[in-house]
Amino acid sequence: MRHTRRLARFAGIALAWTACVAQTSHLSPEDLLRLKGLGDVALSPDGRNIAYTLREASLPDDRYKSSLWLVAADGRSPARKVMDDGSAPQWSSDSQRLACIRPHQGRPQVAVLRADTQEVVLESAAPAGVVSFQLSPGGASVAYGAREADPEPARPRQRTGAVIDKRTFDLYKLLGNEIFLDLARPVHLYLLPGNGRTAQRLIDSFHVEAVAWSPDGKSLAVTGRESPEPGNPASIHIYSLETGKATRILEGVAQNRIPTREYTQPVWSPDGQELAAIVRTTEDRWANSGAIGICSIGSKHFQPITNEERLELYTARLCWRERMGMILENTVRSRTNLFRLARDGSVQALTRFEGNSSSFSMAASGDEIALVHDDGQHAPEIHVARAPFGGSQAITAVNGGLAPLTAPQSEWVHWKGADGVEVEGLLLKPAGYTAGRRYPLLVMIHGGPGFAVKDAFEPYSVFGQWVWPYPFRIFADRGYLVFLPNYRGTGSYGKAFRLFRDMAGEPAEDIVTGVESLGRRGDVDAKRVGILGQSHGAWLGPYVLAHHKEMFRAASFAEGALDAFSQYGMMAGWLNLQTHEFYNPGTPYENPERYIAISPIFAMKGLETPTLLEAGQRSLAMLQLESLTALWREGVPHEMVIYPGEGHNLASPVLQLESVERNLDWFDYWMLGKKDPDARKQAQYERWEAMAQEMKEVRDANAKTAAGGR
Repeated sequence: MRHTRRLARFAGIALAWTACVAQTSHLSPEDLLRLKGLGDVALSPDGRNIAYTLREASLPDDRYKSSLWLVAADGRSPARKVMDDGSAPQWSSDSQRLACIRPHQGRPQVAVLRADTQEVVLESAAPAGVVSFQLSPGGASVAYGAREADPEPARPRQRTGAVIDKRTFDLYKLLGNEIFLDLARPVHLYLLPGNGRTAQRLIDSFHVEAVAWSPDGKSLAVTGRESPEPGNPASIHIYSLETGKATRILEGVAQNRIPTREYTQPVWSPDGQELAAIVRTTEDRWANSGAIGICSIGSKHFQPITNEERLELYTARLCWRERMGMILENTVRSRTNLFRLARDGSVQALTRFEGNSSSFSMAASGDEIALVHDDGQHAPEIHVARAPFGGSQAITAVNGGLAPLTAPQSEWVHWKGADGVEVEGLLLKPAGYTAGRRYPLLVMIHGGPGFAVKDAFEPYSVFGQWVWPYPFRIFADRGYLVFLPNYRGTGSYGKAFRLFRDMAGEPAEDIVTGVESLGRRGDVDAKRVGILGQSHGAWLGPYVLAHHKEMFRAASFAEGALDAFSQYGMMAGWLNLQTHEFYNPGTPYENPERYIAISPIFAMKGLETPTLLEAGQRSLAMLQLESLTALWREGVPHEMVIYPGEGHNLASPVLQLESVERNLDWFDYWMLGKKDPDARKQAQYERWEAMAQEMKEVRDANAKTAAGGR
């Protein structure tokens, strides 16, 4: 019901969706939602079939729908749908069974199917739904993690006040964000046998995060914490199905209720005698990426084989093949590839794919790989590569209908930061780009700060899903240059690049020097430069804006905080102890000067750049409201939009489309002086014109007061 009006507004869009491309040579906001996301790729161990998840927007239903598909790895037969709403496929070791997650009576459950007929032979019935699962090697059983269902109250629950624990409580819980409420509930481990019996609870003594079967199917490697509350480090246990006992073999450590060492992502050796795992410490906070080590099951001795200085792990996943050894999926300089990892920690590249690659899956022999691949010119498709992996071949065409759409040219640009360190970023250029011609420029500040912008069809996305729906492709189609710098602190460029002396210093300098380097190329109209950013980028972006007021003509920020004092006060205590006090350093009560220095809200005097703020109702809207107050009081033209029911990332395609249109109109109006002739938008422009006049009056009044007037 909450989107009824918006759904009515966009009902006509859904009917005419496929006709949009034929009617215009330019991209429309609706075109962006035609992109289908691909992920959860699972190549069968015999290398013959690929299961994958297809994700597509449905405007009439105002949600994204996922479906499970199968396609032959040789590409000789078309893909076929296995089921609607299926995801997370896994194969049995003999390639005869396929397990996945699908909803049943409104809850996610594990379903095990025969690969040839898709007949369901086993299905869980967890009252609160399944969180994670692992199919046994032979496919006969399933180990899964599930939360307990809330007990039915015997009588109406009496309303009582809630006691707040500052260490773990934050504004997300206050706003009823389901994601954070679910994260606070412990997960237990269950075994669903293939003999038709009900699931058996194996572990409820600690919070289970992940599980991996041993090759012989007799043991489980279980990643868990004492409780889901922050501050409990992750450890790895071995659960024996024969004895029914769990033994901790790699123990996480915490000091002052802050994890200082933890172990995750256990992977069994083919002989079942060792485990590879990732160990992480918190010594360098955001700059820590972890190391890979090997643990002997018998002796429990863990030996790290890599270190962060030699090998930075970013979006890393590990598998262990009998013939190939350890295979690492890792991202280096924003490009994801596969590497062979030796016991001495040395790595050898197996693939050298350009563009954006993800969801690698390798056959048991190690001779075939399935993956998702895309780049700035080509939409995501399932690809197959065969040894020696010199290239890959697309075997699906789910996004083939996007081919007629205008694709921006893309270029990786490089420049020197203020301290001489090389930085790179992605530059999207309009079709028909001409060197030496000056274009309006939009500068996008990514979140994280570790998030690495890639050369992808949608560069600010994960597996084809927007992190925030900024319409970069349409901006480029309308004649903008779009610049996405991978500033200091971005992952995949090495640990030294992740480290910075000042969390606001080097990153901000990298962004400014990047814009200046583009200006020296003669590409940029210096009077028409805009800035936008989300999450961490909606703090760093305003920081850059506040300290370089003359550089930017318009701005748009989503889900950020401009006041470090309020952010400290609203966030959970553990996050302050672990992150904010480390980087600033100290508390705002001990070191107020530092917190003032990193708060853009205290550097707005003299700012006139029109600024758009966006936030999810159940995320950082409260902090954005304080930013709005500062903009209003300083006389900065502004607009703020709160999206109902949404969190840190917009999940509703209807609201995503609204945000796309709003940002397009905002920058066209304030940077280029353009108005969309759509009659429905004229009230918006009238509102902005009135806002500009009102804010000028506020600035004039502020100036009079500062001069001693009343």
